[in-house]
Amino acid sequence: MAAVQEEETVNEVPTISAQTIIVIHPGSLNLRIGLASHHQPITIPHVIARRCKNKKLKRSRKNHFRRDGYKDTESNHLMEAALANINHALRSHRSNYGIKSQHYTVSSILTHNKNVKCEMVAQDPEKLLTWNDVDDQPDFVVGPAALYIEESEPYELFWPIKFGQINRHKGISGSVTAIFSDLADIWKAAIEGYLDIPATDFENYKALVLIPDIHDRSLFKHYADLLLNTLGFSGMFLYQESVAASFGAGFPSACVVDIGDQKASICCIDDGISIPETRLRISYGGKDITRCFYYLLDKIYFPYRDLSPYNHLDLILIKHLKEDLCHLDPTIPGGAIHDFIVAKPDCDELHYSIRLGDELLQAPLALFYPSLMGIIDEDIITTQPSVPFDSEDIMDDPSLLESTQSQSGKVGPKSSSANQSNSATPTPETPQTANSLSNNLSDKNIVSIDQAIVYSIDSCPTDELKKKALSSILLVGKGFMFDNAAFFLQARIRSKLPTGLKKYAEQIDVTGKVRDMDPGVVAWKGAAVLSCLDSAQELWISPEEWNKYRIQILRERSPFVW
Repeated sequence: MAAVQEEETVNEVPTISAQTIIVIHPGSLNLRIGLASHHQPITIPHVIARRCKNKKLKRSRKNHFRRDGYKDTESNHLMEAALANINHALRSHRSNYGIKSQHYTVSSILTHNKNVKCEMVAQDPEKLLTWNDVDDQPDFVVGPAALYIEESEPYELFWPIKFGQINRHKGISGSVTAIFSDLADIWKAAIEGYLDIPATDFENYKALVLIPDIHDRSLFKHYADLLLNTLGFSGMFLYQESVAASFGAGFPSACVVDIGDQKASICCIDDGISIPETRLRISYGGKDITRCFYYLLDKIYFPYRDLSPYNHLDLILIKHLKEDLCHLDPTIPGGAIHDFIVAKPDCDELHYSIRLGDELLQAPLALFYPSLMGIIDEDIITTQPSVPFDSEDIMDDPSLLESTQSQSGKVGPKSSSANQSNSATPTPETPQTANSLSNNLSDKNIVSIDQAIVYSIDSCPTDELKKKALSSILLVGKGFMFDNAAFFLQARIRSKLPTGLKKYAEQIDVTGKVRDMDPGVVAWKGAAVLSCLDSAQELWISPEEWNKYRIQILRERSPFVW
């Protein structure tokens, strides 16, 4: 009888209130954070401006409309060829579907845009933009305030996440320690400033952090230290973005296509489990569409001639124009005149008009014709990488692994899919690089989003899973939120199916918006709901457990295949 009572005591899990759970979804551009009880998260730029100790150092200047892998001459030729292909495809589509030709000429667009006069209007006092006051010399500033510090001030901007991953680099603040210090300061300031929770009360809250599907497992312990020791939460666990997105959308099985600002990640989910061999990450996203849009605007004489590619506020301007105007509906006639406003801190508003043709269609099509991005000699495709042996994890002992493999009669490295398919410890395998993967996709260094989706689905281990994935393609993220995007993507996927999948062509279904939910918060919402379920209560790791068992408790409590 005593044993039964003891067992009941051990199995008893205390109920956790949604009002004491903080859900954190860190992204390359934005941080989404909020209590699990909130209907929507708070969304702020995921950036920190740190004060330079050496006041003689000037803020580094970066061309925001050029990315890694861009080479002027070669890239320009590549982009011109891609633009010609896009225009040919649009003409063919309109002809095939009987869509009327566009009633404008390029010369008429150039004539209008060259003759546009700027109108200066005083800013609305209630919406007045001002530079952030840093006269009190704070050590750092986070979120939107960091973007409104004058360049003359001795502050440098740091973005801790790049291409959906920890932004490790050789420059200042590029080490893992420095990056997690940035994350700690940003998250702490966001919780205190936007959720009104003082740091002294963090011990009364738990934190759930969403991580990418393609992850570096060696960073998990840094997340645990950050949440439990640095910030002082009473519990934490990590959860995969794609699984949270499918849960938030109510899809038990799906192919989740998450297109963010700097990356597109694709992964097939079956009954809440991410299938490792289907995981892909491509290092392009909404920011690359913004760059393409600027390239197209510049060709038709963008009226705001003072735009500087080195000013991040001008990048934000083009981003907003893209989000407001671009679409993927070929039936919408071009040649219309659009108004836009340039608003800078402590300046009058500048009102312009611009006439646009097919540029509104051409820019989003960059994901289907990625040569328009002008990327040369850059490996942008990633699958699940190999993970170095962790000396803290006894299950990563090479001799133990070798013994296990010898007993099973399988000696030597395994593929990433084999490593992740069971609880056995993975061995260091050779990860699929962009080159080896792109050979399968019939492209040298870069693939279109529809090709990548078909490749991911075709990598499912069974025909039944492939059928499920094709019939439930979930499009989330803010990087591809254009009118008609889901329908257009569905048609493109259908046209790219290999022979073995053509029998499922009529079952393809792409969902771009679930229950009128913002696609950018679907994963956050799924994690918020999931964190309150009874089945999730045994996943929480306390500071005492973490500091005693370290990586072992992370492995045992992991809600995904380790």
